[in-house]
Amino acid sequence: MIAPSRLFERRRLVDGIATVLVTASALGVVVVLVLILGQVVIHGLPALNVQFAATLEMLLVAALIGIPLGVGAAIYLSEYGHGRLAHVVSFSIDLIAGFPSIVIGVLVWAWLVRNVVGVYDGLAGGVALAIVLVPFVARTVEATLRRVPDALREASLALGIPRWKTVVRVVLPTAYGGIGRRLRGF
Repeated sequence: MIAPSRLFERRRLVDGIATVLVTASALGVVVVLVLILGQVVIHGLPALNVQFAATLEMLLVAALIGIPLGVGAAIYLSEYGHGRLAHVVSFSIDLIAGFPSIVIGVLVWAWLVRNVVGVYDGLAGGVALAIVLVPFVARTVEATLRRVPDALREASLALGIPRWKTVVRVVLPTAYGGIGRRLRGF
């Protein structure tokens, strides 16, 4: 049997070696990531132009329209959605999800570009992208909200907290991590 002091010294030595190896590995990964990021920046700067700005505008418009509408529809369907209106909302989300994106693009072009804006720009593309985004966000968030245990809702309501505050302060924070994981998975 090894003496306790020798065993302790051996563990310290192995721990020190492991610490050095893990630190060196982490630094190696960071160096590689910095080199990759540097290459992306060096080769990507010349690509920044007006078309890139229009793409960013499309993404921003789509996010500002699609995410709140999708999350709102999901909250309604999972927390309040019982009856005819919930059936209509759910059916509409499924219907929009079934449309090919080219059809949505043509409809937005026919209505927004020809009648409202007059020229194609990032706004029209953002609206089309938002329409495509709403069903995806709604179904993903709804599924996550339905996984929040009913016991949490019931406990909050039992304390006399209104339903809307229960949704905002209990259900959404509980589901927040799951929503992010599910959305990143797609």
